[in-house]
Amino acid sequence: MRNSPSTFRWLISTLIAILAAGSGIVALLNYVHSSQQPPPTPIPGVSPSSTSGSPAGTCIQGYVWREAVPGDHVCVTPQTRAQAQYDNSQAQSRVVP
Repeated sequence: MRNSPSTFRWLISTLIAILAAGSGIVALLNYVHSSQQPPPTPIPGVSPSSTSGSPAGTCIQGYVWREAVPGDHVCVTPQTRAQAQYDNSQAQSRVVP
């Protein structure tokens, strides 16, 4: 059998399809795995670093809730939280119309 341009195109398109299918399967598995994660365990004896309305979990000393959006309870440094708040305040100016 001779290598022709159509054989080469078929081989490339088949490889691309296989890679795309594999990527979709990996994304699906990551989604399923992340939705089965247990809730974070609170650390006994550590008080919440944010002000009012703290959820049951807490951050260790030196960390605060990011609070980028309501219900965002990711522990970050105060500097990271300030950056997230600044980024959110600039969101409208960063949108391409």
